[in-house]
Amino acid sequence: MPRDLPSLRIVLKDRCRFCSEPLHGQGHVDHLTPVARGGTHKASNLTLCCEPCNLAKTSKTRDEFLEWRAERGLFNRRVDISGERPDPVLRGALRERYI
Repeated sequence: MPRDLPSLRIVLKDRCRFCSEPLHGQGHVDHLTPVARGGTHKASNLTLCCEPCNLAKTSKTRDEFLEWRAERGLFNRRVDISGERPDPVLRGALRERYI
């Protein structure tokens, strides 16, 4: 797992983790499991994404967001990041299905 954001940017080829849009050296740092749902700031729980994906993801987990995108017919980037391990969701912090 990349230990810092510049290394993660290289692994992601400076593209959004979710939709593959170019980040052009910018983008948002995103928690794969949101802090509001028990996520931490550990490197294994962080990724880089474009602003539209980060704003759409809100407090969804990585897997919930990928499912949400698929349900809407949106492209999901397939990327294997060694060491990417979203934190577990805290009990009682589960969300209802997304509309």
